Amino acid sequence: MRDSARVSSCTGTPPNRLYSEHFSLWIAAPLGAQDTLVRSDPEHYFVPPYVGYRGWVGATLDNDPDWDALGRIIADAYALVAAPKSRAKR
Repeated sequence: MRDSARVSSCTGTPPNRLYSEHFSLWIAAPLGAQDTLVRSDPEHYFVPPYVGYRGWVGATLDNDPDWDALGRIIADAYALVAAPKSRAKR
């Protein structure tokens, strides 16, 4: 599955508990963001299996997250994976 499809699916489908004890999203993150988020707020962010080694970050949804911050993180993730495709169209 391409990265852009993962972002689309994580923003458009219900979360599940397959790999976490919480309802969560796995989100693409720019270099260094995963470490910063996980260290600063481990209650809401974690390193997900399978894609965590690539810098992706997991965000829990069922423990009162900062929805505005989460929205910005998701928008940044979309820009991160959609940018190469957008540049190819120009």
